[in-house]
Amino acid sequence: MLDKIKDALSKAFEGAAHWFRRCAGADELGLWTLGAGVALIVLGRLTRAGWLTVPAAALYLLAIYRMLSHDVTRRREENRRFKQFTGRCGVAVSQWFNRVKNTRKYKYFRCPQCGARLRMPRGLGEKTVTCSRCGRSFRKKA
Repeated sequence: MLDKIKDALSKAFEGAAHWFRRCAGADELGLWTLGAGVALIVLGRLTRAGWLTVPAAALYLLAIYRMLSHDVTRRREENRRFKQFTGRCGVAVSQWFNRVKNTRKYKYFRCPQCGARLRMPRGLGEKTVTCSRCGRSFRKKA
């Protein structure tokens, strides 16, 4: 009797292990989704907005669904697009922080022809600037 129970448990564990091996697992998008759910829970507690638990629970369920999904190629494609989007946003945010940090040293402006972002040291007076992207020359005061 004890041997039958051990065999049944062994088969169950082997089946579960096989099932979990085919799952997509955690990735950046799944972890971000869980983090957003935690942030909504905390925000709901701080503001006493109990309705925020509903979208938080939806985010938790979405993250669990993605992690347990067997459609690995689709989950990888979703994660690739997410990383591509957040990479662009991250570059834009870091460039903005650098402009704010260096605003006393440099004057930032855009090229009137192509819109490229340019900079020149402050205190130089009016100078002729040549855009490195399109080659247009124009006068600008630092």
